[in-house]
Amino acid sequence: MKKTIIILLSALVLIITGLFIFIKKPEYVNIIVNGEVVKKVLLDGNQLTTKLDTPIKENAVFKNWNLDGEEYLNQELNDGDNLEAVFINTYTVTYKFNNGSEDQQEIFYEDELIKKIDDPTKSGYKFLGWYLNDEKFTFDKVINEDITLEAKYEVIKKKSSTPKKVKVNTSSNKSTICNTLKSYGFSNSGVAAIMTNMSYESGFNQTSYNGCYGLIQWCGGRYTKLKKYCGSSYNSVTCQIKFMMSELKGYSSLLSSLKSSQSASTLTNKFCLNYERPANAKKTCSKRASNSTKFYNYVNNGCK
Repeated sequence: MKKTIIILLSALVLIITGLFIFIKKPEYVNIIVNGEVVKKVLLDGNQLTTKLDTPIKENAVFKNWNLDGEEYLNQELNDGDNLEAVFINTYTVTYKFNNGSEDQQEIFYEDELIKKIDDPTKSGYKFLGWYLNDEKFTFDKVINEDITLEAKYEVIKKKSSTPKKVKVNTSSNKSTICNTLKSYGFSNSGVAAIMTNMSYESGFNQTSYNGCYGLIQWCGGRYTKLKKYCGSSYNSVTCQIKFMMSELKGYSSLLSSLKSSQSASTLTNKFCLNYERPANAKKTCSKRASNSTKFYNYVNNGCK
């Protein structure tokens, strides 16, 4: 009996020993994220038994898993191997528009060239460029840190509405105006009437500007029409007289009177009241009329 028990115990020991021999020890791979082992994954036939989750790192994006410094592409794995997460750092570029618009942020990968966005606009200003720390930024470089780019502008200088002053020979202009008006068929009195008013308005300076412009001192909309009518020649004596004639077509009665034999004084007053229409017209026009004789004599003397 004792012998039988010994035999049975020996057999049991052999069976247990055999089981330990045939049962394989579990094998694991280390999963490393951000330099630390975050878990171990069981191997089955040199392959992972579970799909790995995509790891996360602040200000970076996951690229791939590395095995012994090389990209892991489902190679055979052994117990104790390390699979390490590889990340690409990302950087934020903040665009400050400085025009009332909200700032804009763009994410770029490490060693990626920064792409230039559309130029911003700001009413009344010219865009100068994007600046980093007060230095103009060129979009031909990579960054390895977060940066803020600021839009800078300069005020667009408005073109002066004041016409350029031009040196004028008013004596020559006086003769030109006299002869030109005669060519339109005005009587000597009519020519004298227009010239008397012009002398008060501009002194025969076609570039005279006192809030209004030219021989007749055209203002506002009339000045705009003069420039449209004459184009780049709006400051010439000849074109200003042509423009005046185009306006006088709307004053048929006055136009007819200027070709009549009425006195220079009468016609000066009419031209002033109906065409020029200055402030305090009655008094102003009466004064002009009283000084028309010298211009009448000038016209009668052949514009000399």
